[in-house]
Amino acid sequence: MKFKFSSVLNSFYFLTILFFSGYATSFYRSTKGLAFILVLSVTVFLLNRIKIRKDFFVLIILWTLYCSFTMLVYDDLFFGFYLRHLSYFLAGYVLLCLFKENFTRKYETALYYLAIISLFFWAWQLISYQSLYSFMQVFDIGNFESTQSGTSSKNVLVYTIHYNHIFRNCGFTWEPGPFSIFLCLALYFNIINSEVKPFKNRRFFVLLVALLSTQSTTGYLIFIILLTYILIVKYRVSLQKIVVGFAFLSVAIYVFLTVDFLFLKIRDLYIAGNADTIINQARTSSQGNFSFGRFAVFTIGWRDFINHPFLGYAGASHLTYLNQLGVNINIVSGLSTIFGMYGIFWVLLGTFYTIKSSKFFSSVYQSNTKYALAIIIGLSLFSFHSQTFYILYTPMFYYMLNIKLKS
Repeated sequence: MKFKFSSVLNSFYFLTILFFSGYATSFYRSTKGLAFILVLSVTVFLLNRIKIRKDFFVLIILWTLYCSFTMLVYDDLFFGFYLRHLSYFLAGYVLLCLFKENFTRKYETALYYLAIISLFFWAWQLISYQSLYSFMQVFDIGNFESTQSGTSSKNVLVYTIHYNHIFRNCGFTWEPGPFSIFLCLALYFNIINSEVKPFKNRRFFVLLVALLSTQSTTGYLIFIILLTYILIVKYRVSLQKIVVGFAFLSVAIYVFLTVDFLFLKIRDLYIAGNADTIINQARTSSQGNFSFGRFAVFTIGWRDFINHPFLGYAGASHLTYLNQLGVNINIVSGLSTIFGMYGIFWVLLGTFYTIKSSKFFSSVYQSNTKYALAIIIGLSLFSFHSQTFYILYTPMFYYMLNIKLKS
């Protein structure tokens, strides 16, 4: 009975961390949600008698010293920032210790079924958007505030719908982009776990169709680069096939840039990249609520990085460029924001250990794809705050696994 209870609890914990990674409800983002995750993580940690390994202990000490030092230097107490990141580290480590090398199978299976569910809701969304929205209004657990028009985002745990994303599949996450990142990771796990080639197994196609339904530029870019890399290093395709592949890739990129929904999106992002224009609009507007495109984020985040190059501004949000200007603008995450917040110290440390885990990952699964995991995580950071996705810390911590490598 004890074994069954432990197994159920561990599976519940895995699914909880996965859903929290999607940030699709106000509870996931709240202080209560943070407290819940910390208590649950500590409970699972103690019940499974998980040992603290040296690498994880060093990470926690480094993070504690970093936050303590920056709190003193910046004269700001940001315990929420410290604890939230501590919850990321702990969740990733606990999952790693619970499932070890079986984590990839469990993750792939979960995303496979979530992809099927999302495709059902997405088809419903395309056929009858209003009826789906009415259905989700009844069972909504997102609890997000309504807009001036009376509409709001709705979530039923396994699917999210936005009033302005009528044709896109958000899956269980807040928006299509993060869902596409999780799907790309599942596709990679499918490739290294499957004994048959990608285009000959059902799960690969289901995950791929779900990825296409997100219409996410980030997801498409990650998948194209990842697949090209894997075809070259894992399957060792011939030079002729590589040439054909690049020709196909060129056509894909052309379509990628010319189809309406992507072309218009890229154009809007470029227009939104004029940071100074948006800042001036925010200063003169009484609404005080603007959003930055990713190109603008790069320039703003870079300014924060220049001001705090080594340690970043950490949780001291009053030091950010926008805060000092006195404007209220919602920032769509980007790589430069990561540099601005954490500084070169944590960026270099994170890069080193991500590449280390990526290589170790390849050795464990004999996949000959040393940099595949690093590609997925690295590219995801260009568009989103992927460092807030709980579930990504488990593969990032693979270097902490104490298992014998396959020869």
